[in-house]
Amino acid sequence: MENLSDMYKHEFYLKQHTPIIHFQHDQEGATLRATEVKPKLDKFLIKLKGGWNQIPILWKVDPENEQHKALDYKIRFISNSQPIRFENIRTITEADKNAILENKVIECIISSFNKELIDFIKINIKAFFVIHNFGNRQSKGWGSFLPNDITGNDFEQTLRNHSLIAFKKRMDGNHFDQNRYNSIIKDWRILKSGQQHPSYIKSKLFEYMCSKGIRWEKRWIKQQITNDRNNFPEGLRGTRPPVDCPRNNFDFKFVRILLGMPEHYEFQTNNNGIIYQVKIRSNNQDFAIERLKSPVDFKWFDNFIYLFISEDRLPTGIFNKSFEFIVHKKNRHNNREIGHPISIGSLSTPPGFNIVEFLSNYITASLGFQRINI
Repeated sequence: MENLSDMYKHEFYLKQHTPIIHFQHDQEGATLRATEVKPKLDKFLIKLKGGWNQIPILWKVDPENEQHKALDYKIRFISNSQPIRFENIRTITEADKNAILENKVIECIISSFNKELIDFIKINIKAFFVIHNFGNRQSKGWGSFLPNDITGNDFEQTLRNHSLIAFKKRMDGNHFDQNRYNSIIKDWRILKSGQQHPSYIKSKLFEYMCSKGIRWEKRWIKQQITNDRNNFPEGLRGTRPPVDCPRNNFDFKFVRILLGMPEHYEFQTNNNGIIYQVKIRSNNQDFAIERLKSPVDFKWFDNFIYLFISEDRLPTGIFNKSFEFIVHKKNRHNNREIGHPISIGSLSTPPGFNIVEFLSNYITASLGFQRINI
């Protein structure tokens, strides 16, 4: 048996920059979970090393198990203070309100019998926490933890070192506040789906695709429902006149999935008691639709909101894939389903998508972000 005195450790402190939406929020001392952090850190380190086959045998928990690619170290988080709870944030769901926690300072202890592995972790742990958030809604800036000695120069240099396409926008305030969170949600909606209130702003993704001769799925969904009076006698509530693409020879495509799989589309009907929810099902056996996350991450640090593209989530395998759209009639008062789901047909995704071109053209001029030179 190995002697614990022979174990090597890396101990440091994390500062929490934004609250975490924690699924075990009611537990004593709830903070970062090793069960969430370690698999992410394993994946990050393996990628830096050049792949699983480049990892030394002594670094691996089980060298023979290709399905369970875990590195041989342990990670532990300790918080000596009671977490602060945020309950008056209107822009998230009721289910998440009580789950928002913040610990001012958290101790992190990483230990292993392998000194070489610990040294490799020491070199790269700052970059790991710069690039990753944790808990629910992490891509929108929640659950940001950083080593307490990191500087603004460290932060931006990490983004450069890891070749991340990144942008930043200056915000007022030195710590978490609702307005900063609202700013992220507003910016993201304008990019992906558009804004209805307080003023109407068309989706930048829609505008970009129009410039390529592609119209997105929302207009197609409305056409399918409106033209099928037998299955949808309620009809859609008066909608805004469609915005035409600048070109006439466009194709309908499933576009919004390129920025992450939408949960569903919801439409109001002329019957105040009924709404239509449109859900998507993949027609591709080789494509796991439920795992498709947004390729864009937000991070708050100092007085800036950062946006960067997560390389490992770029939608390279999603092009020319077919998806079926299914309408569920719901009672708007109790959300119970009325009748059976009805398929309105299928659409394919576009043949390609240059996300760097898209963000460079629309996030700077429209949303006030500046590109970080890389």
